[in-house]
Amino acid sequence: MRECISIHVGQAGVQIGNACWELYCLEHGIQPDGQMPSDKTIGGGDDSFNTFFSETGAGKHVPRAIFVDLEPTVIGHRCFKAVMFTSGLLLGSGVIFLLCYKERVLETSLSLEVSAGIALAIGALCGLVTTLLRSVGLFATGLLLGMLLAAAVLAAAAPLVPPLSPWVPVGVLLGPALLCALLALRWPKALTTLATAVLGAAAVVVCVDYFVEVFALVLHVSERLRMEAVEELCWHSWVVLGVWPALSLLGVLLQQW
Repeated sequence: MRECISIHVGQAGVQIGNACWELYCLEHGIQPDGQMPSDKTIGGGDDSFNTFFSETGAGKHVPRAIFVDLEPTVIGHRCFKAVMFTSGLLLGSGVIFLLCYKERVLETSLSLEVSAGIALAIGALCGLVTTLLRSVGLFATGLLLGMLLAAAVLAAAAPLVPPLSPWVPVGVLLGPALLCALLALRWPKALTTLATAVLGAAAVVVCVDYFVEVFALVLHVSERLRMEAVEELCWHSWVVLGVWPALSLLGVLLQQW
């Protein structure tokens, strides 16, 4: 006996496949639960029916079809699983990289490449956890959003305040991070939309900064977070920095549409 398996890919493919199989099931009298009415039987020699349907041990008839819906792979909050994986990957790999590269592990100083490899491996595991556990993924996304916004505030306020204790920046970073993480659990769609827009815009700004001034803006922000004396930014860096809120707003508007 020959068997035929149909594969339907994408939103349009799934809709067309559903319509075709519904008509085919109605034609043969198959009910929505896969059962055949007691007053209707299929002849043993009807190979055409068995070609497209498979009978389970419970007597249900299942279409030989595979449906692959690619709709969640669009952009923004619609790509929820990808956003959760990225949040876990960034958070996990960032923390592990700093621990491995800045500290001695097993009485050995690890190189940059080894630290990056370990960080990516553990970050991938963290991404898998945040993908499978929705609440953990939302919490990680909120943490990233809060830390990024707090870092921007610290970098902007550094010239206006005297050098403080190293614990002050840590507290300023953790406070908004935890607040955004809790808000993400309360309003997941709104915070996910905002987080993807802000983080995506920040990634674009970092790339532009690399091509324009070879990470001059990134190094400037890093030194300000460490409360070190730095020179003023030139107008190129201010233009690049001004792109961040503009792209963030554009990202939010595009996702709302």
